[in-house]
Amino acid sequence: MPFTQMDLIHFITMTVRSDPENLLQIGRDDAAAKMLKEGIYIFKSDMVTESADLLPGMTLRDLARKCVVNNISDLASKGAYPVAFLASIGLPKGIDMSSAKEIIFGLENGVREYGTHLVGGDISMAKEVMIDGSAIGRVHKSLIARSGAQPGHDVYVTGEFGLTWLGYKILLDGMDVDEPFRQKALSSVYRPNAQLKQGLLLSEIGRISSSTDSSDGLYWSLRYIAESSDVGILVEEIPISRELADFLASRGIDCSEAAFYGGEEFNLVFTAPHEERKEIEDKFMENKFFLKRIGKVISKRGVFLRKGDKTVELSEKGWIHSF
Repeated sequence: MPFTQMDLIHFITMTVRSDPENLLQIGRDDAAAKMLKEGIYIFKSDMVTESADLLPGMTLRDLARKCVVNNISDLASKGAYPVAFLASIGLPKGIDMSSAKEIIFGLENGVREYGTHLVGGDISMAKEVMIDGSAIGRVHKSLIARSGAQPGHDVYVTGEFGLTWLGYKILLDGMDVDEPFRQKALSSVYRPNAQLKQGLLLSEIGRISSSTDSSDGLYWSLRYIAESSDVGILVEEIPISRELADFLASRGIDCSEAAFYGGEEFNLVFTAPHEERKEIEDKFMENKFFLKRIGKVISKRGVFLRKGDKTVELSEKGWIHSF
């Protein structure tokens, strides 16, 4: 059934939770206004599109929520929590109102999960569904950049890797995978989670030398830190569950392929001085968060993996858009 932009704006006004700190009302004004507290603020934009990001079996609600997760994950890696979220939506001609509503529901579900509000944005026509999200975050205690890693620092991850790689193999290559891995892998792709609480904990600890999220995969996360810090990284232990590693081995697949070259796990990858290891591990254990030390920062440029008594440089491939 045809609908107008004003119909959708009215639906947004009735659906989206009102931000009590917004001095202008969403849907009734053309901007958002907030009185900001003193501090360091992070501004982040990330977009998803139908052709690049809507996977087989994925709903528009999941796609919109994923746009929120993309942005919140980047805030988390900087030690910031969200204070507002905006989204500009492009809709193709002929899309039905129920599909448009699903996008709004997905955005609203996402911002609620991470304790913030959708405060504005724009709606326009496009050749396909496009959702461009922008998050504003405030640093909790200490700002964390990618560029502070130094030789001798430990390298950590806040989650295991490999499931999203498997999910993409199922969806795009038709890999036949039995339960429980099939459902776990698909869920990791359709409904990922940003590790906001872990990022705020890192900001609170205050002696984290570098951090990034793993939306582009573990290899590129390590590479970003290494290049930004003018160092190298040696991985001594692959962060993949024993069960998944055994399953992949039974299929003749090297677990390093799945662990390093997936993408969109949204774990945090960070470094810290070695003398901080006990406090970091104690804090994560106290909060019941997953943490794994996977290696160390070295002076030789590149990303390397220790395999037995050999060290190999990991090849440059994985989750990068090509145009």
